[in-house]
Amino acid sequence: MQFPSATRLVILSRGHAAEALAWTRWVMTHLGLTLSETKTCLRNARHESFEFLGYTFGWDRYRKDGHAYVAAKPSKKSVKRAKTAVRAVLRPGNQGCWPEVRD
Repeated sequence: MQFPSATRLVILSRGHAAEALAWTRWVMTHLGLTLSETKTCLRNARHESFEFLGYTFGWDRYRKDGHAYVAAKPSKKSVKRAKTAVRAVLRPGNQGCWPEVRD
């Protein structure tokens, strides 16, 4: 029985990304799943950011003491979509009752 391909997957690794990708391919094959080779890539989150499921992952610094970490922030596209949806409901002159507007 052939299963559909996996749709969303991120692997975070400290220096062993190629090995993790090879292992993931092996496991997925044994489960009857396939990775989309056109969408599969290795990224170094310390040098470049990437978007995944509405979030942007990338290197950032903690403001209080300056230590670095990989941060997950809402992507610009997701924030823009949310602002547009809120503006559509809370437009000036909206005279609906509060429970209706809130919902």
